[in-house]
Amino acid sequence: MQAALHIDATSYARMVDDMKRLVNGLNWTYPRALAYAGTQFARSMSGGTKLAEKLRPVIENPDSRAGKDRRVALFGVMKLRQEKPPKFVPIYRTGEFGKVRFFDEETMSYFQRDAADPKGRWEHLPSGPDFANPEIEVPGIMTDKRRKIGRRGLAKKSWQWMAKHTRKGGIANIFDTPDAAQVRHSGQGAAHTLSLINRLSYVLHANKGGLEGYDGAMMRAADGMRHLVEKKLKAAGAK
Repeated sequence: MQAALHIDATSYARMVDDMKRLVNGLNWTYPRALAYAGTQFARSMSGGTKLAEKLRPVIENPDSRAGKDRRVALFGVMKLRQEKPPKFVPIYRTGEFGKVRFFDEETMSYFQRDAADPKGRWEHLPSGPDFANPEIEVPGIMTDKRRKIGRRGLAKKSWQWMAKHTRKGGIANIFDTPDAAQVRHSGQGAAHTLSLINRLSYVLHANKGGLEGYDGAMMRAADGMRHLVEKKLKAAGAK
């Protein structure tokens, strides 16, 4: 999926009117005025994009074998994937292969049999900062590396990248994600078109307002542009 917005003579009358004022009042070229409008929109979209949590929540394994088959982990996380359904990724040592039998949901800790204990009592498996050296993280379910969202902020950065490249255009490679966003120019003069293309499959979900967020972003961009245009024209003594 890709979310695309084409800002041209048919997209939004108010911004088109302000672009014409820049062209007529300040002798801007139409592509420059169009890029200016695109920058305002991309900034607005960036501001309206949610920033994901730093860590994925730990959830129970949706696999029906969990809790019955000791080869299957009881807990893990869900990972979003480009153009694919979310995938459950197990956190090991949480039930598979019979290594762990009990799980403390209150502290998110897990336990195993103490092999040295003749009565076979349960031994708590520590996790989190090491007592002797707090800078060291002892592996555990709540500190498992699978919880970390490595590309956190990618959606927001994709809009920020577009805001900076509305004049020259180009293709964005962000966080090792190729072709995450694209800015493209086509046509000439008043028929010139600027395309802002976000290729992240989840970008609509990342927007605080969903699909309606695009209209809100355009309204905010139009308001911001009107204010800036008035300021520029006033400074130049134009109308």
